[in-house]
Amino acid sequence: MIRQFGAAAQAGFGIGGRVMHGILLPAMAIAFAVAPVAGQNFGARRGERVRETFRSALTMGVGVMLLLRLLCQWRPDVLIRFFSREPEVVEMGAMFLRLISWNFAASGVFTCSGVFQALGNTMPSLFSSATRLAYVGPAIWLS
Repeated sequence: MIRQFGAAAQAGFGIGGRVMHGILLPAMAIAFAVAPVAGQNFGARRGERVRETFRSALTMGVGVMLLLRLLCQWRPDVLIRFFSREPEVVEMGAMFLRLISWNFAASGVFTCSGVFQALGNTMPSLFSSATRLAYVGPAIWLS
């Protein structure tokens, strides 16, 4: 979809995407830990502990991602330079991280998904995955 923007844009997007996946790891690790902890407390009929697990995980996940967003707004070029020293690639990768980092705090959705799974309701996870796939067709058409 981005081939018309040239090799530097493709490389910057590719590197930026991989860096973004690495940045999302802390939020995903916290969210994946929620399901067993909340599920155990749900099974023990300790609703207050399920709610506290959710609050704690959401606070930690969003807090970490807000800090990482600040890094991506302030100095994204540092993260891209680990993989390329070409100025055009660094510029495009940095632009990608600056733009995509505004969505980092929304990674709290991972935590919500983990709690729903702990409660035995996997439909919200299925719905969120299906919703992401709904963007593929229009994106291909626009390209």
